[in-house]
Amino acid sequence: NRGVASVGYSCSIMAVRVGAGQVIEYGYQGIEYAARNGADVISLSWGSYYGGGTGRNMMNYAHDQDALVLASTGNDNVENLLYPAAYDPVISVSATDSRDVKAGFSNYGDWVDISAPGVAIASTYFDGRYVNMNGTSMSCPFAASVALLIRATYPDLTADEAKQILLEGADDIYEIQGNQNYDGKLGSGRINAYESLLLGDRPILVLSELEFDDGEDGNGHLEPGEIANVIITISNSVNGSETEELLIEISSDDPTLSFYNRIIEIPNLEPGGRFSIEEDPFLVEVDEDVIPHTTWLTVRIIAEPGHVDQVREYEFVLGYPDILIIDDDDGQAIDRYFTTSIDQMGQGWVLWDVMNLDTPDPELLHEYEMVIWFTGSAEEPLGELDRIQLTYALEEGVNVLLIGRDISEDEANQELLATFFGVRHEADSVNAIYINGIPGDRPFDESVSMMVLGQGGSGEGRVSPSSVIPINGADSLIVYSMSDPDDTLAVPTGCAGVYFANAATESRTVFLGFSFDGVTGYRSTPRYEVLQQIYDWFKSDFTAAPISENIVLNDFALLPAYPNPFNGSVSLGYTLPIDSWIKLVIVDLNGRELDILGSGFTRAGQYKTIWDAASYPSGTYFARLQLREHAPFEQKLLLIK
Repeated sequence: NRGVASVGYSCSIMAVRVGAGQVIEYGYQGIEYAARNGADVISLSWGSYYGGGTGRNMMNYAHDQDALVLASTGNDNVENLLYPAAYDPVISVSATDSRDVKAGFSNYGDWVDISAPGVAIASTYFDGRYVNMNGTSMSCPFAASVALLIRATYPDLTADEAKQILLEGADDIYEIQGNQNYDGKLGSGRINAYESLLLGDRPILVLSELEFDDGEDGNGHLEPGEIANVIITISNSVNGSETEELLIEISSDDPTLSFYNRIIEIPNLEPGGRFSIEEDPFLVEVDEDVIPHTTWLTVRIIAEPGHVDQVREYEFVLGYPDILIIDDDDGQAIDRYFTTSIDQMGQGWVLWDVMNLDTPDPELLHEYEMVIWFTGSAEEPLGELDRIQLTYALEEGVNVLLIGRDISEDEANQELLATFFGVRHEADSVNAIYINGIPGDRPFDESVSMMVLGQGGSGEGRVSPSSVIPINGADSLIVYSMSDPDDTLAVPTGCAGVYFANAATESRTVFLGFSFDGVTGYRSTPRYEVLQQIYDWFKSDFTAAPISENIVLNDFALLPAYPNPFNGSVSLGYTLPIDSWIKLVIVDLNGRELDILGSGFTRAGQYKTIWDAASYPSGTYFARLQLREHAPFEQKLLLIK
C-alpha cells in the first residue's frame, strides 16, 4: 500500500541530474545527454521567460535524435512564452484540476500544445514522504508518461507521429464551465491515454508546404487580382493504416480571398502513399484592390479509420508589402504592437522571426521601403550576425527603424550605431516617463508624445530605458522628460531617439532607445501615427538631416565632410552643445597627425573649417575631433588628384 506509478507504469526511467536541489544549472546539457543516450521521451519541469539560440539548437538536436520533448508552461497565470516549452519541437503542457478546468496558477496561450492534471498530484518528496503537489511541474510528467506509453506500444512510430497521436487523443475541455475565457489557449485539450492508444492503428497523415500555381506570371506568388491553383501534397506514413475515407478542406478568414471549391475528396492512401492535388486543385481569387499583407490559409484533413481530424495553418505574403518587420526580441511576443499598428496605417507587412528563421539576408531587406528591426527588452539585443547583415544592408541604402531597450548600452553595437544611426550611448536610464517631440523640421512633429510605463510587459516602471546622443550629422528626434508634454516648462532629461540621413549611402535610419510594448495608451500618440510619420519620412525625397538650431542635450557631432571624395580642399564642421576643449586634426592611416585645424577652449556652437590638402598625395585620411569630455569622433576622407 505504498508507492505511486504514473501512466507509463512499465517503462524504464533515465534520471539525469542537472543541478543541486531545485536549482537547474545544466538543463540543456542534460537534454543533450539524454537524447544522445537514446531517450524516447524527455520531461522538463522547469523553464524561463527568456529563450535564445542555445536552447533552440538543443531542442532541434533532441528532435533530430527522435526524442520527444515535453516541458512545463509555467505557474504565473500569464500568456507569456516560457522556454524551453515554447520552442517549436517541444510539447508544452499546461495544468488542469480534477474538473478539467484550467488550474488557477497555470500559464496558458495559443502557444500551448496540451493540458494535463496538475492539482493535488501525489508526488515523491525530499524526506521520503508522498505529498500532494500543484503545478505544471506535475502536469508535464503526467503528459510525458502518456507519450512514453504510446511509444512503447507502437515502437515504430517516430517522435513526430507519437506527438500527433498524443495531441489528437486529448479530450476537448473548452465547453466546460470555467474554461470559456481560454478558448484555444489550453492546447488540444486534456490528455487521454486510452483514446490516444486507440489512434495508433490509423492513418498518420502529413501535409506538404503550400504552393501557388498562378499561371499568369509563373512566379508562384499570390498577387492582387490573380486567380491561382493551390497545390498541396498529402502523404500517409509507412507506420499508418490505409485510409478508408479521405477529405481535404481549405478556408481562410481573410475577406480578400475567394474560393471556387473548398472540399476535395482524395483517393485512399496506403501506408507510405502520397497524393498531390494538381489535376483538380483548389482555386483561389484575390480582390484587385487589396492592400498587400501577410495572411493565412487553413487546411483540414478528415479521414477514417480513427476519426482523423487535423488542421494546419499556412502563413504567406499576399502581394508585395512595403514594410518588413524583423522580430528579434528573443521570443517575447511583442510583434503585435507593430503588426496591428501597420494594419491601422492601411499598409501591408511581412513578419520575419529571427528566433525561428535566423538573421535575414541583406538582399531581403532591399525589397522594402521600411524595415522595422525590434529587440524589445532582450537581454542581449543584436547578435554578431545581426550587425553584419545590418551593415551590408545599410551600406546599400536600406531604410531602417531600430528600436529596443539596451541596444546602445552593448559595446558590441556601438560601432554600428555610430556609423549608420549617428548614435552614441549616453546613459542607461534618465528616470523619466514621458517621451516628447521637439520643434524643428524632423520626421516627428513636436506634438508627438508617449508615456513609458511598461503596460505591454516590458517592465519599464518609472525608469526610462537608454538615453543617447546624436553624432556625425544625425539629429535629435524625441526626448525624455519628467513633465507632461502640455507643461510649457517641461525640461528634457535625455534623448530618446535619433534620426540620420546618410549622404554617403542614402540610407535613412531612426533609432529609438525604448521598447514599443512599454508605451501606454494613456495620453500617448497612437503607435500607428508614430510609425506613419517615420514611414512618410523614409519614402520622401532624400535630403540629409538638417543641423538643428535647437541642439538638444549633449549632441557633439563631427559633421559629414563635403565634398567627399575631394580634390584639393574639403569642408569640415562640428557642433558643440556646451563650452568645451577641442582639437580638430587630420591624421593618416597610421594615426600620425598631419594638420591641426582647430584647438583649445571653444564656446558652444556650430563651426566650419576648410582643410587644404593641395600639398598631400592622393589617399585615405581621417578627420578626428578630440574632446576631453568624450571619446573622439572620426570621419574618413578620400583625396583624389
